[in-house]
Amino acid sequence: ALQQRAVHWQEEKRLPAPPSTMPQTDSAAELAAILAFEARGAVTLAERFHVAREILKELPEGSPGLWTVLVWLRFSQARQLTWQRRRNTRPAELSTAARALSELVALKCTERPLERHAWRLLLACVPRGSSSDDGQAIRDYILTIMQKFQLKKRKGDFMEQWHQKLHNNTTPDDIFICEAYLSFLRSDGNLSAFH
Repeated sequence: ALQQRAVHWQEEKRLPAPPSTMPQTDSAAELAAILAFEARGAVTLAERFHVAREILKELPEGSPGLWTVLVWLRFSQARQLTWQRRRNTRPAELSTAARALSELVALKCTERPLERHAWRLLLACVPRGSSSDDGQAIRDYILTIMQKFQLKKRKGDFMEQWHQKLHNNTTPDDIFICEAYLSFLRSDGNLSAFH
C-alpha cells in the first residue's frame, strides 16, 4: 500500500514551484501584508494565524503568494519569529485561530489538487487547534499541578520557559511534558525518567 501511494504521489499532477525568486514582484501584496504585520510593536501568534488566513483566502490558484506565506509560517513554526511581543493571548483564542487556519488550509488542499503538495507543507506549519477552551483547560490543569507540587519557576529555567509556552501555545503534548517532568522529580532528578 505504501509503495502504491509513493507511485501515485510521483505521478500526481501539480503546479511547479514558482519560477521566480523575486517575492517583491511575484507576491508583492502578500509580502507587504506580512511585513506590515511583523513590523507592528505588538504581535501574537493568534494574530499571525488570522493574517495568514486572510491572505490565503484571497489567493488565486497558482499564485506564488502561497509559497511566500508558507515560508513565513515555516519561520514562525521554527520559532525564528516572535510568537508573542508586548501582548498576551488566551490559549482559547490561539487554539481557535489555529483551527480556523488549519481548516482553511485543509479545504484548499482538497479544492486545488495541482497545489496539494504546497498546501500539505503549509498544513505542517500550523497546529491543529480546537474550537473550545481545550488550550485554556490544559494550561489551567498544568498550572494546578505546578502549584500542588510547589514547582517554582525561575528566570531562564525550563519551568519558566515552559510556563511561557503554556501561555502562548498550549498543546496536548504539554500533558506528556508535565507527566515526564513529574516522573523526573519523583526519581530525584534521574534524567532517564524524563522520557
